Amino acid sequence: MVRERRRAVVWRAIGLASAALLLAACDKEVLVGADGVDAGCSTDAGALLPPLTVPWSNGFENGLGDWDTCYGDLPSNSPFPVVVTSPVHTGTHAAMFTIDTSRGLPGQSRCKKTGVLPAAAYYGAWFYIAALVNSETNWNLLHFQGMNLPGPSATCVLNLWDVSLTSLSDGGLSPTMLDFLRAKPYSTTAGVPIKKWFHLVVFLRRATDATGQFTVFLDDQVLLDLRGISTDASNWGEWHVGDFAAALSPSAQSIYVDDVSISTSGP
Repeated sequence: MVRERRRAVVWRAIGLASAALLLAACDKEVLVGADGVDAGCSTDAGALLPPLTVPWSNGFENGLGDWDTCYGDLPSNSPFPVVVTSPVHTGTHAAMFTIDTSRGLPGQSRCKKTGVLPAAAYYGAWFYIAALVNSETNWNLLHFQGMNLPGPSATCVLNLWDVSLTSLSDGGLSPTMLDFLRAKPYSTTAGVPIKKWFHLVVFLRRATDATGQFTVFLDDQVLLDLRGISTDASNWGEWHVGDFAAALSPSAQSIYVDDVSISTSGP
């Protein structure tokens, strides 16, 4: 019980820090995609961007070009994501996202999809961790953003949901979720493998009223199932895949990502 209270306090603090960093980093992203419209921080995105085409998948076989935006975070000098040939889940390529927290600053290296999100969809990605990492706070892998209404404003981006990894008492890594709207963390005891690909999937049913759903799967196992809740504030959204962390040990870490997808069918 004490451990869970401590983790809840840590996650609330990290959640606020994450939100501040993500807002500050909005104008530091490097565009690589065809759309090139970061409407979430400048105008009414719902009026400019069309719905995302679903189903959508990306195995990095064509580089980073299928994403709307990929970026490395400048304050901590996190490198730009790169395409690699090993390790891979399927095909011949995957992406490597690297951050270094040794300067005492959070870092993030990610790719994202931007637009009007589906009313209900599964968002999935395969991850590979090459060595055990100590993450007592927030090593974020999947992040959802929306837009504060009515907008627009310089602070219109609204953080919604995180799926991250934190360290267990036995030294392993376990998925942990954060509900930004209610400032509520959720922890699990399920561990993720090292030197083996694992699949994280989020089912998100968008709703501004109490009809939404947020369900998280690890390798087809349900980790969290929240129903009858509001999940966002607008039609517009962003889905970030990669990594963000405030403090890791060792401080320089790479995570590999492959076979990312958005689909209306199951995980």
